Amino acid sequence: MKRLIRRAAFVAFLCLTVTAPRAGVAKVLVFAASSTTNVIEDLNRLFAERGKGRALGSFGSSGIMARQIENGAPADIYLTADVKWINYLVGKALVTAGSKNDLFHNRLALIAPARRPFRLRIRYGFALYDRLGDSPLAIADPQHSPAGRYARMALETLGVWKPLTKRTARTNNVREALALVERGEAAAGIVMAAVLPFWGWGWSSPVISVNFLAT
Repeated sequence: MKRLIRRAAFVAFLCLTVTAPRAGVAKVLVFAASSTTNVIEDLNRLFAERGKGRALGSFGSSGIMARQIENGAPADIYLTADVKWINYLVGKALVTAGSKNDLFHNRLALIAPARRPFRLRIRYGFALYDRLGDSPLAIADPQHSPAGRYARMALETLGVWKPLTKRTARTNNVREALALVERGEAAAGIVMAAVLPFWGWGWSSPVISVNFLAT
């Protein structure tokens, strides 16, 4: 029998679903979008340090995790960037009524390997296709990842998506897209800022260079 899961949905760039821990259980299982891995792992440590028990994170694409919940996965918390999948679970009566809450925002970032950085003025018709050369643009698959869908929507709005449709390397989730750029297997990628390593006072590292597409 499928469990009823209580959660909160965060709409703008991220949607969250939050459930109360199961009675008598000191562990909370968090199903979270890959773009929130860094944040959730930090929160999990704080949760344990304050004697609240253990919070275990399971990370992946929003669509795949929603299907897992539909099939009975025992998630206590569902954190996603996608209102579509929140509404899907609500429609299946798998989310407690009235439990959805907007929590925080994320940003889309256009990234490149630090050893081959580039700076582009982000505007309508900007020369991303030409800048890629023979290398692909890494994005999470828009079919099941909100990060990929938002990347596609941003590029459509900027008038550059159509020529890029056959030049994208589509990954299962946003962290895999980041990894392709880090390894130099893609000339650029579009990810959520939350997955980027935070160094000092800004989003930078010896591995990647960053341009923000949206806030």
